[in-house]
Amino acid sequence: YYYYGTYEFYSKVEKVLGSNINNLQSDNDRIVQVLTGHEEDTDTIAGLKSLYELNGYTFEELNITASAAFNAKAEVMLIAAPSQDYSDAEIKRIHEWMFNQGAYNRHLIVYVDPVADCPNLYELLDVEYGIQVTDELLYETDDNRKYNYAAYYPLCDVPSTKFTANSANTGKLATPIARRLTTTWASETSQENAIANLSTVLNNYPSSTQLITLQDFNASNAEGLFTPPAEQYPLTSMIAATINSYDNNTQKVAYGTVVVSGCPAMAYADFIQNGAFYNEELLLDTINSVTGHENSVTISNKILATDTVTFSASAQLVLGIGVFTVGIPVIVLAVCLIVFLRRKNL
Repeated sequence: YYYYGTYEFYSKVEKVLGSNINNLQSDNDRIVQVLTGHEEDTDTIAGLKSLYELNGYTFEELNITASAAFNAKAEVMLIAAPSQDYSDAEIKRIHEWMFNQGAYNRHLIVYVDPVADCPNLYELLDVEYGIQVTDELLYETDDNRKYNYAAYYPLCDVPSTKFTANSANTGKLATPIARRLTTTWASETSQENAIANLSTVLNNYPSSTQLITLQDFNASNAEGLFTPPAEQYPLTSMIAATINSYDNNTQKVAYGTVVVSGCPAMAYADFIQNGAFYNEELLLDTINSVTGHENSVTISNKILATDTVTFSASAQLVLGIGVFTVGIPVIVLAVCLIVFLRRKNL
């Protein structure tokens, strides 16, 4: 206000109330184990924490470089765009936690840094879960599908899948500096009822989207832009892989889900809270689907309505002195005087 003469009014009452109702309805702790210690993207962690804790999840950070054990009660492990690679021993710990002695029922969400080189982490995603992290970034050529007309800030679509019940075909996702992902596993639609490892593409980029290698991107070599073969479209930067197996102990099918995104910035608070984009809807859809909480109450973290009132300097003077300092007190005194005189004459 001191700089612009502007007030903004909004309320968090609905968010807090809905969040507490959600917590009362939950039948477990719904813990998200957040790994740190490898220069993760703190903005990604902060954005997801704000959204997910509002919706009944509990964030617990753990430095994987230390000796502390993972929380056995955690449903989800979050790896938020590390810029330093994991050691072989750390990769083994992550895989063993996910495998859970064959029982699974645990889920892994990974955001990969757009430009970092983490070969051990990428090998885990490829070998165990069929997801390949390429050395290519997405470049949008259609001005109607760019955020702020920036080619490296493409807007993409959400296809209809079991992970996107509330976000499919609803609007555009903002995906700044997005790294392309691919998968070698069969799609969920081709083997919907089979006990097998399946993959699901969670966002789509059309034929107007080109690619550039990290080498050309780092060298600012615009001539390195290229268009992949037509059969590779639509491109994607977010994939879910479902691991299915049979648990001999419980005599039931055991499964776990790994979700990988090549765009950590899609989870930044600025994009989650922006009503023009559907980042929030997809992020909530994804975690609720993998944990089996699809029918839970969802609480939006967007500022749905903001009323901005701006006064010029002269208007501030009139309102401050003329209305509030003089006008309203005079009116109140006049009303009180009238009431007093009428009562005196009764």
